[in-house]
Amino acid sequence: MAVPYRTPEETNDRISQTVVMFGNDPVYVVQALADRGPDNRVYTAVMYVLLPAKIDIDSIRGIGPGILKASILDERWRCHDFNIGYVNQPDILDAAYMTRIPIRRYKQGLNAANLNGIARLGNFQKLVANQSFVDMLRGNYPNYAVVHKKVSKANAEHAQMAFARRWSLEHTDLEVYWLRYRGQRVASSQDGWTFHLPKKFLYLKELILKLDLEVQEK
Repeated sequence: MAVPYRTPEETNDRISQTVVMFGNDPVYVVQALADRGPDNRVYTAVMYVLLPAKIDIDSIRGIGPGILKASILDERWRCHDFNIGYVNQPDILDAAYMTRIPIRRYKQGLNAANLNGIARLGNFQKLVANQSFVDMLRGNYPNYAVVHKKVSKANAEHAQMAFARRWSLEHTDLEVYWLRYRGQRVASSQDGWTFHLPKKFLYLKELILKLDLEVQEK
């Protein structure tokens, strides 16, 4: 879907130094500028970097390695339709649930000002260099069986891993499994396959069953 703005000035105001989607690829927009195409017509070119990537001063200036270019008229730009959710941290077996803050600002892309949950992952620079952040935006997650095996074997007080944008599995040293939905504990289990669902979360029953898990109402 093409974006509604055309000039370099408006494009910079909306998406420069933010993360947007270009097709199925999350990218960091460096800047927009006027360029001349093969037909000698002037158009708005967007300079961007494929993620994950280390964003440094050269990248921000548009002179570093890996800088790519595409017309703002390209239909692959998606600058406000994002699927946000869990970002896995496989090194420490944890998962951070991210949301977009509904603030009224001119930036349409994702940045430090409109993402909630960055603190658990470091900062925005670390986030855009994180493969798990890219996987979240693409919707790439390990399946439930893999997640169950990893958190079950973890020698820690707490281990958590997401298997979908809105769902994660947590295992504690008390041998209790917790199914988390949008960052909140919603159901508990002794084996991680059959979950006890409190009445206040019964509206999630059908969604949990679609995960091929069993549900027992409390």
